[in-house]
Amino acid sequence: MDGRTEGWTYRWVDGWMDGWISEIQIMSFTCSPRFRAPKAPSNEPMLYLNGTESGIVNNCCFPSTVSPSYAPAGQALVSVSTIGTFDELNDEDLAAKVKEELAGWFTASETDNWSLIRTYRIPFAQPGQVGCGHRNEKAAV
Repeated sequence: MDGRTEGWTYRWVDGWMDGWISEIQIMSFTCSPRFRAPKAPSNEPMLYLNGTESGIVNNCCFPSTVSPSYAPAGQALVSVSTIGTFDELNDEDLAAKVKEELAGWFTASETDNWSLIRTYRIPFAQPGQVGCGHRNEKAAV
């Protein structure tokens, strides 16, 4: 039995005994829009994490702060990971939602100058993490 819920896939895997369900594999889905920016908000190599329970962005980083060769001179590469693939949105609409959300992390004057390079939609991006409690709940940190 397979299914999708809020960016998570649940896949039931038969165990060593026929008819017994021994394990739940939970897979997370993501989109990774990449943007060209005039500059990164900091010269420090940082991974910016969403610490709230709202929004579509999971994290954001500027790989060109780690290796300047990832972007042309005088520009920055922005890499974002979303929570879910948002199949109902085209790349441009998704990029607009991401930039709108990240304007609250940085400033609108920064994100308004970002231009979309490409969006990667990645099903099965990461194995699910089963936390304490029920096995079919998302892990909490």
